[in-house]
Amino acid sequence: MTDPYVQPAPQAYAPPPYNPNAKTNGLAIASIILAFTGFSIVAVVLGHIAVSQIKARNEGGSPLAVIGLVVGYIGCVLWLVFWAVIIISAIFTGVAITEYQNY
Repeated sequence: MTDPYVQPAPQAYAPPPYNPNAKTNGLAIASIILAFTGFSIVAVVLGHIAVSQIKARNEGGSPLAVIGLVVGYIGCVLWLVFWAVIIISAIFTGVAITEYQNY
C-alpha cells in the first residue's frame, strides 16, 4: 500500500539526443580558418553567427566556432595593441623631431 502523503521522486530532464551524423557548421569552419589567417574581425562575426546556428539547428562544430571566437578576439586585441604602439611612437617621434628643429 502506498502512502498518499509521499511525493514521487522528481524526474530528471533527459539530455538532448546525440546525433552522431550531425554535420559540421560551415561558418564555424570559416571562423577558425579566418581567425588563424589574420582576419580577426570577420572570424569573430562568423563565430557568433555559427554558435547561434549550431544551437538552433542542432549541428556540430561548436568547438570550432568557440576556438575561432577566442583566437579572433585575441587577434583583435593584438591589432589594437599594435596600432596603439605605432600611434604613440609616431606622436613621441613627432615631438622629438619638432624639439630638435627648434635648436
